[in-house]
Amino acid sequence: MPSFRLVDWLMTSDPFDETTYQGPQVSQTQYDRIMNYVDCGVQEGATIITGGKRHGKAGYFIEPVGIFLSYYWICG
Repeated sequence: MPSFRLVDWLMTSDPFDETTYQGPQVSQTQYDRIMNYVDCGVQEGATIITGGKRHGKAGYFIEPVGIFLSYYWICG
């Protein structure tokens, strides 16, 4: 597994702030879909290098996620 973190520098915050890389998801449905992909990846053997958790307590923010895969997988 790589020892470096590719996405730690990405800013998740207010989408109107110029330093923000990623704003919130558009809806609870989209938030749940993305979190399901992260969970499915872990169940299939992927390793979360960094991120992939809820960011903050309000809104649909998700930390940018770095995932290490040792093989190709499809999550249905």
